[in-house]
Amino acid sequence: MQQRIHALNTRVKEALAEMPHVKLRTPLSPELSSGMICFDVDDIEPGQVVEKLREKGIIASTTPYRVVYGRIAPGIVNNEEEVDACIRAISEMRA
Repeated sequence: MQQRIHALNTRVKEALAEMPHVKLRTPLSPELSSGMICFDVDDIEPGQVVEKLREKGIIASTTPYRVVYGRIAPGIVNNEEEVDACIRAISEMRA
């Protein structure tokens, strides 16, 4: 189960790290991160990122800290197609 979560999260982190309009805030290394991925999308407020994902049926949230980021958490209930849909949705976001 842990390997699957790491695999799904690594898939997303690697994709987000390649997007020029996205700043990945979570380390790529599975040893330093696990089930949550924090990120920014250029010129889009984190709350708007969450709403845009929600419109596509993707559950996301924002971090509850002073500095707010968008946050997703691929887990055992997700499959590769759902993860890829999330990656596509983020890749298509523009201000």
